[in-house]
Amino acid sequence: LLVETEQHIEDFYATMEGAIVVGIDVETKQEGDAPNAHRDRLYGVGVAVGNRTFFGLRANTEWMATLTAELPRVSWVGHNAKFDLTVLRRAGIQPGPLVGDSILVAYLLGTPRAGLKPLVFTEFGHRHLTYAEVVGNRDIAEVDPDLLAEYCGGDAYWALRLEEHLRG
Repeated sequence: LLVETEQHIEDFYATMEGAIVVGIDVETKQEGDAPNAHRDRLYGVGVAVGNRTFFGLRANTEWMATLTAELPRVSWVGHNAKFDLTVLRRAGIQPGPLVGDSILVAYLLGTPRAGLKPLVFTEFGHRHLTYAEVVGNRDIAEVDPDLLAEYCGGDAYWALRLEEHLRG
């Protein structure tokens, strides 16, 4: 769900009620030749709560304020969570305790190149959108926000599912 309205924020609050662990993914505006969490700028944040996903742009100040208030009270997982955590902290958001990173779990289980999309396909048979398909050679600001919501929300969702699955 692309968070754009007050009703979307209310839906997020209602979904977060009772949540213990969420999946988080960030999208950034790359500021160099390669992704760099210390240089790139936060563009949007996706959160998976159970089977629901929410994505909002950094420009949505109400979404950012909601995340600043809600994320510290829950534990979270990600895929390559060090990147997400660094970007979130630089944007003034301090999520609660990190309780899992599916890239690390996969690596420890013997999967050396543990990209999210290949892991999701191997473990669940689901083909998820890739960054190249969504952004390609364009500036991320040129991408349809609904497509970004599907992509980033999906990454948060699959990181959460994968973490649960791999830990068995």
